[in-house]
Formats: sequence, structure tokens, C-alpha cells
Amino acid sequence: MTLGNEDLANIINGFPGDSIDLRPFDKVFTQANIKCWWENVSFLPMTWNAAQDLKTRWERGEGGAPEEGTERLSMLVSNYKVGAKRVEEMGSNKNILSLWPPLVLRSKI
Repeated sequence: MTLGNEDLANIINGFPGDSIDLRPFDKVFTQANIKCWWENVSFLPMTWNAAQDLKTRWERGEGGAPEEGTERLSMLVSNYKVGAKRVEEMGSNKNILSLWPPLVLRSKI
């Protein structure tokens, strides 16, 4: 009997049908855990192009995001301010948290 590359996944993460306690990778890397880790390090999983695309971004202010989005943006901004304050209290540069949701721009006629 020999072990091959196809056996590696079973060696690392257990076999199909094993309980979750015997599958360490599946136990640790759940969607909820990953999102929590992202939140802890203020990770935003999108590229700069997506953040600037008018189809995917929401803007703050009148004529910007829908009502639900406006509430979420307000919570984001307030949480970001709290995070910046914590970073400053820890002795780091609070300006590292300088990405803010854009405001609606109105052109003057």
C-alpha cells in the first residue's frame, strides 16, 4: 500500500463522514470564523477597482445609497472612527485607517 497526493487531503482533514472534531480544517475555517478574522484586522475583501466602480459602491449623502445601505454606511463610519481612536490609543498612527466611503458629488450648473 502506498500514499499518494490524493490521500493528502484525508490525512490533513480527516475522512468523509468523520465528526467535525476529527476534521480540524473544516472546524476552524468556517465562514463565520473567517468573517470574524477579517473584521478583527479591518480587512475589506475587494479590489480598488471594485471600490471605485459605480455599480458596486455606495455613496453617503442625499441621492446616494438606499435607506438600508445608508444605515450600514453610518454604522461602518462610526465603527471606523472607534477603530481609529483605539489605534491611536495604542500608540500607532490613526491615519492608517483613512479609507472612507465616498460622499455624493453634485455638479454645479
